[in-house]
Amino acid sequence: MQFLKVVSSLVIGMVPFLSVAQNIGEWTVYSSYSTVNSISVSDEGNVYSSTLGGLFVLEDENNINTYTTIDGLHRLDIIQSVFDEVNNQLVIGFIDGVINVVDANTRSIRIIEDINRAEQFTSKQINDIEIYENKIFVATDFGIIVFDASDLLVSDSYLTIGNFNRGSAVLDITLVQDSIFVGTELGFGKASLSENLLDANVWITTPFFEEGIPTAINKVRKLDEFTLVLKGDSLLELNNNRLSEITGIDPDGVVDIDYFETRIAIAYRSKVVFLDSDFSSETILEDNQLSIRSIELKNDKLYIGTLRQGLIITDFSNENVDSYLPTGPFLNFFNNLQVKNEVLLSTSTAEFPSADPFNPIRGYYLFENGKWDNVNQATNEVMDSFNYGLAYTAYLGDEELYIGSWGEGILRQNLESGEVSIFNAANSGLTGIEDNRNYVVIGGISEDSDKNLWATSFQSDFPFNLYSNDQDEWFHFPNIGISSADLYYRLFIDSNDQKWISLIDFGNNGKGLLVVDSGSNLEDDSDDTFRKLTSDANNGNLPDDNVTAITEDKNGEIWIGTKRGIARFIFPDFIVESSNSSEINAQWLINEDTSATSRFLLRDVNVTSMAVNQANQKWVGSENQGVWLLNAEGSSIERHFTAQNSPLISNNILSIAINDVSGEVFFATDLGLVSYVDTPVNSVNNMEELKVFPNPFVYGINEQIVVENLADITRIRVLGVDGTVVYEFDAEGGRVTWNGLDYFGNRLGTGVYFLVAISEDGNDKGIGKIVIIN
Repeated sequence: MQFLKVVSSLVIGMVPFLSVAQNIGEWTVYSSYSTVNSISVSDEGNVYSSTLGGLFVLEDENNINTYTTIDGLHRLDIIQSVFDEVNNQLVIGFIDGVINVVDANTRSIRIIEDINRAEQFTSKQINDIEIYENKIFVATDFGIIVFDASDLLVSDSYLTIGNFNRGSAVLDITLVQDSIFVGTELGFGKASLSENLLDANVWITTPFFEEGIPTAINKVRKLDEFTLVLKGDSLLELNNNRLSEITGIDPDGVVDIDYFETRIAIAYRSKVVFLDSDFSSETILEDNQLSIRSIELKNDKLYIGTLRQGLIITDFSNENVDSYLPTGPFLNFFNNLQVKNEVLLSTSTAEFPSADPFNPIRGYYLFENGKWDNVNQATNEVMDSFNYGLAYTAYLGDEELYIGSWGEGILRQNLESGEVSIFNAANSGLTGIEDNRNYVVIGGISEDSDKNLWATSFQSDFPFNLYSNDQDEWFHFPNIGISSADLYYRLFIDSNDQKWISLIDFGNNGKGLLVVDSGSNLEDDSDDTFRKLTSDANNGNLPDDNVTAITEDKNGEIWIGTKRGIARFIFPDFIVESSNSSEINAQWLINEDTSATSRFLLRDVNVTSMAVNQANQKWVGSENQGVWLLNAEGSSIERHFTAQNSPLISNNILSIAINDVSGEVFFATDLGLVSYVDTPVNSVNNMEELKVFPNPFVYGINEQIVVENLADITRIRVLGVDGTVVYEFDAEGGRVTWNGLDYFGNRLGTGVYFLVAISEDGNDKGIGKIVIIN
């Protein structure tokens, strides 16, 4: 058996450093390029790897360029691509039918939306793209669309392939010897390109059935007199409209096929086999650690796209094997974002995960100083030995981080030493779900002010768990004061050490909130007090019983996100003990815009996440409606970003976290991770000299003046050299912007101006100056 040995590895960093200054309003995509769906190689030797996280181009062994939505890609998850030699351009297809065309010279990107606009079909995915005689043949979920490769206009569309149903999905196209061969969801088809392909009678179609059900042909490859087809994961020869196995090879488990001159390459999950025209086979590459997705043969080289290792290149002798992967997160799955001390932590498992091939390696990521630390079974021996995956929820402390798994308990990592330990049902007393008490699902995890760890275990007999920092011991508690039909889910601990636990039932329907005060004796639940809050107007007044997000603002208020909007508790420390309905009922956000349709701000928005910046403004993420920035009181919308009006890569927001040092706001979406640089940052204890830039500020060139090194709440006055106050404004947090205009909205005259900032209590003052050029 021949195992892959990477003798030369290149990992190129294309991701900005957290510590590098970014401009206010700047967007960044942090993408994983590890899953390569399609490979195209130009005659010049440039290798285009189309991935779930965008495009990376290997121009030589030391130079990789990456393309994401920031650079103009329609979206990150590329399905298929092909290089057009005549027009020196890469044609890229996406799941929604949109096509991008990347000019190899200028690196500009055009968008073609003709297929996406086809209203008579619901599914428009692009499955394959081929170039033939300056035409682009595109296989879609409803037929074949042909574009002129020069002007990128539609020239033909073939929506009926022979006797197959109109609008049947075409999964693969091969163009050779003036003929077209297609694999469809119903079987195989072929025709001569010299015929009118609109005429169904010119097509020869061969339907295939298994137990009366149509069988799809995923790929077709024509080599001389041989026609090979990939049916599911089985490679077969098509002869006289009959499928037969190929002797000498394993026909099952095939993921891709390609050919070059007289050679045929057959890719399995962990090996590549060459098949000659006489059907003799030779294993070129084999490694059980591989997970192959796509291959390309060209110029006596084999190019391999993998599930999680990026691009691998080897020659036919397999003497030189090289791997290429731009640096970044391990996968494009993000959830439960947290930032502390400029370290970003994220898990990689979504809510209520289902089985997929990524599950064993769904670990967590740490991003610090521009470097990604990807921790999972493939990179960590402890996780591998415990079969620990599906990292679901997280807490990032000052000294340690904790990861709750969907099924495998709790992981603890020491941030200084990197040492990892795992608590599961066998070694901690944590109990799992009803069907399997060893399957420990951690829905929520957090620390209190004494660094004791608290965790909720889903569907458990003991759903409330404490790891005492002093005693180095676990304590487990049953349901506190609620019905057995109410299940503990998410957990948030406020500044008063109250535990806010979202509740759901077995059908994942929201059941409100449980607020718990653990009393003075944490290890004994007999002194615990609690209150359950619901959407009942006299007992919580939540906008909805399905609580999806909980956070605390700078004033100590608790903000609750639900599937039908947002509310806040102004006196959270009174909730458990109070009998006053005004203290235990949430206040909905009142819209200051009296002309709005609803008097309640963001009413009926399905909130997924919230975060508070240093100006006490609230970032609110939603399901399929993008992200909002609200003012501190929650009465008006400062910004609303969507995938349509900004570089936000998806409107489905899963989690939000803020780096308060840089102002960078991270958004985890269902398509990956993106960030935006916001204005507010941490305040300073002593202002003294303010940082003011750009300096000089030039009207018509610069748009805003940035003032940094501010106290928490300040009043800033702008003075001319004669001491006249020309403008003044308030600031919260350590940074603010000003447009350079005076009280009346006019430009200031050219000259030197002084900015004097005075803290709210009047005990601190900072001074800066700027040159303004009109």
